[in-house]
Amino acid sequence: MTLMRGFPQQSFAGTHVALVNTDYRWPIARPQRGAGTWPLFLHTAHAAVFADAGQTWTDRFRMRSTKTSAGAEFSLNIIAGYSFSLTTTLGAAWGHDGADHSDRGTMYIRVGRAF
Repeated sequence: MTLMRGFPQQSFAGTHVALVNTDYRWPIARPQRGAGTWPLFLHTAHAAVFADAGQTWTDRFRMRSTKTSAGAEFSLNIIAGYSFSLTTTLGAAWGHDGADHSDRGTMYIRVGRAF
């Protein structure tokens, strides 16, 4: 379950998966410029807030064991070599594990789009 932000990948095990992601994204700036004639430029800077809920299970789905998280992201869309698009993201999430009632905060960096 790599789309559940706020938890390490090893937090999930099972043969079935249920997952809901909600995001609200908005552009901050669209400079579409680079430095001089370098083949690298910033296309768009954007931000997002999100909420995720998910569960993995093998025998029986238990609603009380659902994991939830909420957080925010800041992303840059960069164009390299005049045509190669790359998205980099810095995010923070607060996760709650319903199975053991623990909470944790995490920060992450992602290269590429979430979905």
